[in-house]
Amino acid sequence: MSWASCKKGTFIFEKALGGLFFAIIVVAAGASASAAAPVRKPKANARVSAQQLVREVVQNEVNAGKTDHSLWRFRKITIKDGKRELHDVIETKQGEVDRLLAVNGKPLSPEQRKAADAKIQKLLTDPDEQKKQEKAQNDDSDKETKLLQMLPNALLFQYAGRRGSVVKLTFKPNPKFHASTREAEVFHHMAGVMLLNTKAKRLVEMSGTLTSEVKFGDGILGHLDKGGTFMVKQAVVARGHWDMTLLDTELTGKALFFKTISVREKEIESNYRQVPGNITLRQAAQRLKRDKTEVAAITRQKVSAK
Repeated sequence: MSWASCKKGTFIFEKALGGLFFAIIVVAAGASASAAAPVRKPKANARVSAQQLVREVVQNEVNAGKTDHSLWRFRKITIKDGKRELHDVIETKQGEVDRLLAVNGKPLSPEQRKAADAKIQKLLTDPDEQKKQEKAQNDDSDKETKLLQMLPNALLFQYAGRRGSVVKLTFKPNPKFHASTREAEVFHHMAGVMLLNTKAKRLVEMSGTLTSEVKFGDGILGHLDKGGTFMVKQAVVARGHWDMTLLDTELTGKALFFKTISVREKEIESNYRQVPGNITLRQAAQRLKRDKTEVAAITRQKVSAK
């Protein structure tokens, strides 16, 4: 899924913290790369401060999301609640069409296949379902965008190393930052590492931890537990096109009325192939149905979670 957006209504930067922001939004709504090789220290007279570099990368990611209208087909593995699912996904201007191919490495049973077909058919024939999907994507995107645009002011960044064109930064909360929303309170509790490609001005990796409990309404309205983690990676997945390759999130907490929040999810995306820019939902669905013969090969393919 996708800071430059090829997914409608979503920036990769938004996806980078998607799991974290999802948990934040759920709780608040109730109230209202690591390089294996050694890195060398950056020069002391670096022409751009770490803070400014992040600001430029964020802006570039947003700009890319506005100008890159390409659409893609890709394979997605989701690991959640002990279940590993393999999906075949095609993007359209009206949203994604997602077909489940396998569960825990096994092809779908007749019942599962029937349910997968019915899900796609409902999306194709139900205008309300299409509007619901688009509205949900846009609403989440708007909330996440506002949070993401706060990053250069909400966090303090510092150079920590470099390997070629990839710079390693560490980040911690900016004590001078004043959160304007409940969701933004999370920035007072985040610390971690960010890898940036300075040549392309793109995000390579971002990982972090909640260093303390995030309380909403002094904890009465909900909280996120200390120790929650998130990681996102993106790379050039096709010539000139950046997209997400890994999202790994583990968060727990409580929402209003003591509803337990548990986000323990890993998402791996691969095998990106561009599709026509005018592809429709129905055409995407037809491709997914026609290419079901790929299932056997896909289920044998092992995608590394690293």
